[in-house]
Amino acid sequence: MSERIEQAVIAEQQAKISLGKALEEAVEAEAKAESAYKEAKSETVKARRAALRGGWDEKSLRRLGLLKTPRPSKKSDTAQEEESTVDSAPTSEHQH
Repeated sequence: MSERIEQAVIAEQQAKISLGKALEEAVEAEAKAESAYKEAKSETVKARRAALRGGWDEKSLRRLGLLKTPRPSKKSDTAQEEESTVDSAPTSEHQH
């Protein structure tokens, strides 16, 4: 009986270890992807600036799909949420 219990516990531990390793690998892959994305974004900005300095105009680049259409600037929902959080946060004046 105790051998079956031991085997069950070991199997459970091995399953947890496997799941932990899979999660660790996924987290590492995500970090690598984020880094690659940031690098690609930086290279895109450099290339766009070079193209504009080299004689391309924004309208032509936009027409070719190489420049995103600018969106009207307005506060994002996140910025509004942050403001409301700051507004509702207790201040030292209210705390006694």
